[in-house]
Amino acid sequence: MIFYDHPKFNFKLGAIFRDKYLVRAGSLLLDENETGFMPTVYWDANLNYYFSDHWKLKFSAFNLSNEQERQYSNSTLRAYNSTTSGRTYYLGLSYQY
Repeated sequence: MIFYDHPKFNFKLGAIFRDKYLVRAGSLLLDENETGFMPTVYWDANLNYYFSDHWKLKFSAFNLSNEQERQYSNSTLRAYNSTTSGRTYYLGLSYQY
């Protein structure tokens, strides 16, 4: 994680890594001895700007690299399914009293 913190402004950039993992080992199908997912890395960012002691502007972004979840079938890592959730952005203004 990389971050910068200042009384008027802060920023955070982080990555989440998940290694390859099995969903199922063994199968009734002859050509599918295991199924699982390939490794993924998700990058997220968060930015806050403080206008005053009460007002804050917040921006968050998730999955900046538009990472795919790739599922495989068989120990030869045959492609089975691919899902992309896309990037997500949030912008907000808050008041704290």
